[in-house]
Amino acid sequence: MKVVKLFLTVTLFCLIASCASTSESGNGGPLNDTEKEFVESLANYKLSVISSPKFTEVDKPFATPYVVQVKTVKGAVVPDFSITVSYPASKKNSEYVFKTETLTSGKDGKVSFKPDSVSFTANTKIEFYITPVSKKKLVIDAVKERAVKADFKINSKFVSKGAILAVWDFDERDKPSNNFFYLNGDLQNLGTLKIGNAPFSDISTLKLTPQELYKKNVEIIGNTYGYLIGGTVKFEKPYEKDDSGYTVYCIGEFYVINMENGEEVFRTTVKKTSKNEKYNNAVKDCKKAVSKGFVDEMVEKL
Repeated sequence: MKVVKLFLTVTLFCLIASCASTSESGNGGPLNDTEKEFVESLANYKLSVISSPKFTEVDKPFATPYVVQVKTVKGAVVPDFSITVSYPASKKNSEYVFKTETLTSGKDGKVSFKPDSVSFTANTKIEFYITPVSKKKLVIDAVKERAVKADFKINSKFVSKGAILAVWDFDERDKPSNNFFYLNGDLQNLGTLKIGNAPFSDISTLKLTPQELYKKNVEIIGNTYGYLIGGTVKFEKPYEKDDSGYTVYCIGEFYVINMENGEEVFRTTVKKTSKNEKYNNAVKDCKKAVSKGFVDEMVEKL
């Protein structure tokens, strides 16, 4: 095993320092002898995630690092071994932009990695794999097949602060019927524990401006909750029916206010369409989609 490990280390530095022809060959083409031996040697090693942080929130670093250990297939730890970590470093148009860093295992065969705090939400994976000796696709595919992954979860600040809800659900006659309860479940699924409905049920509050609604809530509950979510969910237009079922059109208009200072921090309109053989199911699916759409948009901003 020491021979294979030495081969990997020497080969890696050789390729980076002087083997320019490897990088010039591109991502395709057959493997050379060095690359073939490297790929074959991968079967001698195993990576394991020893520990990983559960989650953090925007602009706050993880409390503990990710720890990964490399061993031989017979169980011996492998020190001074090159491991690459791939993790989200930014986000563009809701797509993660990944960055890689090279780590070296210690005497116990472990590498430790703690990402810097970031200003975006995330619910994806961080990945660790043996550092490849070239960028050829076959080599990259080989190391990725033996990679280990762990959750990389960054919650919105909303999750820890919670919210009071003042969103009215309208019926088919365009009349306010009750609280838009689908939001409660979607917000709880984020991990938000502090969720409650506004402490009043008078439909006259629909005539209030966001600032007036904010002041009314502050008078009763203060800033116990971090945010106030107000708005309405209505039928955008009458449903349509054909031989395959009912098509329902819903529209939600939402705004979010910071309960600490009354500032409106987010506003959006969400439109959804749903079809189902049964009318009630079509309505339920459509309104659930509106709720999920709003929550997904909001946590990207807060």
